[in-house]
Amino acid sequence: MRLVVALALMLGATTAHASCAPKETVVQFLRDSFKEILVSSGVMPNGVVLEIYASPNGTWTAVMVKDGTACLGPEGYGWLNIKDEKPGRRA
Repeated sequence: MRLVVALALMLGATTAHASCAPKETVVQFLRDSFKEILVSSGVMPNGVVLEIYASPNGTWTAVMVKDGTACLGPEGYGWLNIKDEKPGRRA
């Protein structure tokens, strides 16, 4: 929720429901505010790209992207990269 409220304020929205913005704006906000960078991504069955942004201190945010618009999802702490390996495409 902290990201939704902060992003809404940054974008000049009148309510905290403004959890979507152009992807570039969301990425810059996560980088500048929380030092989070893209660490993982995948495509969901509906074509939406799920991206995970994480910081060196373990905070993370899930972002859903479609047609250049990014929407903030769950967030948390304690992100840990288990294995640095590319799993490839599922058949």
